Amino acid sequence: MQRFVMLVAVLGLTACLGIGTPPDASNDPSDPATETFAPNLHINIAQMTKTALGDYYQDLRVGTGLTLGSPQLVVFSYETFLKTGVLVDQQVGVTQDLNLVVRGLSDGMIGMQEGGERVIVVPSALAFGPVGRSPIPPNATIVYDVALEAVP
Repeated sequence: MQRFVMLVAVLGLTACLGIGTPPDASNDPSDPATETFAPNLHINIAQMTKTALGDYYQDLRVGTGLTLGSPQLVVFSYETFLKTGVLVDQQVGVTQDLNLVVRGLSDGMIGMQEGGERVIVVPSALAFGPVGRSPIPPNATIVYDVALEAVP
């Protein structure tokens, strides 16, 4: 019984101290509809389409090939930006299973056709959430510029 009481006390103290939670983590997810984006990103949320999950997208170029109907293996190129316009990642000709990327990117690519290019704005809840992933800070909205090259 004494061990049980001690275990409950330790767990309670751990919860109060926030041990295990990153010090700058907040449960305040981003909302792209209320944010301002760097001018170089050319984001106008009012002109974008919102998905059922909450991503926003706009086609820059509609493709003419196969249509992506669900998350699957694709070949694509992308640039990843913070809302400040800072480029945080860039890949060319990557073969990737979209089931293994952040949910917002996968969701935002549904409906793209091969040869298309799309800008996708992903709220933090569908990206890296309150934890972030260096160099992406916690609760950051992510902007992807994606070119879908092939749906094998």
